[in-house]
Amino acid sequence: MRPDVTPPPPERASGGGHRRLAPLLFHLGAAGVTLAFALAAGLSRQATLDLTSYLTLIGLAWIGFGLAWGTSRSGASGGISSLLVWAVIARVAAFASAPLLEDDPWRYLWDGYQTSVRGHPYGRAPAESFQDPGVPVVMQRVLDRINHPDLPTVYGPTAQLAFFVSHLVSPGTLWPWKLMLAVADLFVLLQLLRQGSRGAGAFWAFCPLILQCTYASAHLDGLAVSLAVAAGAIAPRLHPTARHGWWLALAVGTRPFALLLSPWLLQRSRVAWLHFCLGTVLLHVPVILGGGWPLPPEVASRLGGWEFNPSVYAWFAAIMDPVAARWILIGVFVLVWGRLVRRFLKATDQRLPGSTPAPPGDVLFGTLWLVSPVVNPWYLLWMAPYVALRPSGWSVAALAAVALSYVTGLRTGDDSLGAFGHPAWVRPVEYGLIAVAGGVDLLRWYRARRVHSAPL
Repeated sequence: MRPDVTPPPPERASGGGHRRLAPLLFHLGAAGVTLAFALAAGLSRQATLDLTSYLTLIGLAWIGFGLAWGTSRSGASGGISSLLVWAVIARVAAFASAPLLEDDPWRYLWDGYQTSVRGHPYGRAPAESFQDPGVPVVMQRVLDRINHPDLPTVYGPTAQLAFFVSHLVSPGTLWPWKLMLAVADLFVLLQLLRQGSRGAGAFWAFCPLILQCTYASAHLDGLAVSLAVAAGAIAPRLHPTARHGWWLALAVGTRPFALLLSPWLLQRSRVAWLHFCLGTVLLHVPVILGGGWPLPPEVASRLGGWEFNPSVYAWFAAIMDPVAARWILIGVFVLVWGRLVRRFLKATDQRLPGSTPAPPGDVLFGTLWLVSPVVNPWYLLWMAPYVALRPSGWSVAALAAVALSYVTGLRTGDDSLGAFGHPAWVRPVEYGLIAVAGGVDLLRWYRARRVHSAPL
């Protein structure tokens, strides 16, 4: 019998070609992300990074991300070693950058200095030190860069401890703080590779929002997310222990957003809840004694009226009293959160021993940002681990489109908008992109449901 020498069908041939091309596309994508942040680092160090340059480079980074992540999801881009090597290279490039269109990290450095001098940073606004001759020169340069210097700090005790350690290592410089964030970030990356797949790891490794907010701009949410992951945020245990309670307490002490995950991470474990409550109380005793809680009236009033980059809240506030709009939308979020918790608790008795499914963090935090009056880009880091594990069009679009929130009056030079106001087109485009991606997700879900429900 003659051997079959019939050439493969065209789709197989193209598939094989794609698999041969995938490693090259992966390296091109990873190099594109790295190049974008290397150029941003150079421009930011020379104080020449303007809004146009930022949007151009972040767009290049997202294109590179699409190539690197897409080929990694297909499983044809090579081994884990190449992913880790490129992840480190991209992080070195972003690490070298000055904060991109941001000034929050200077407050972190000042808080660390205040803790070293006073024992805590609370109850004293940076502006009160403007004429203080005792402030070291290096800290005077930090003081000049702080945003809203008339307001005392509101950051939690875990964050303040990290700021203090950073100050002890090298006062007035960002690299020790960035180094702590790098350790936290790489921990999350390794956990995603362990719990998810190469695709989940590649998502975290090359996501431009993560590189920008954690490495370039050094926002503390990167630390908070990693502490929540240590508490089991992406792989909750069936029987949480005291350890999980303490990790979650540290996460809440960095950002209170972590509290929303507590039902999934602590479940019905009395030991875990007890240690979480104990840790939270112990961490916040210095805050209360230092005058950081309750918030001073002027701080509470300013924060209560703050608005930046909202979507649904802006519509409600346009037709009713803003305070009423806030309370209505808080109620909406509580209902959604309660329904998710109830669904989870009802399913707890049906689980097999071992790890439980990760919380629906994409839906949970996505709903929170949808109704919130303040949607800063770094807030979306809380969604990122869950998007890496369960990517959808709308969630990826949200992480990318939030870059448009930097198009403000301060960056465009339009005084009529105010410092943090947006041109009329920004939010419709930003949230329109997310809505279109969500519509595509819905269409795919509907088609898949029809296929599965069709009779055989």
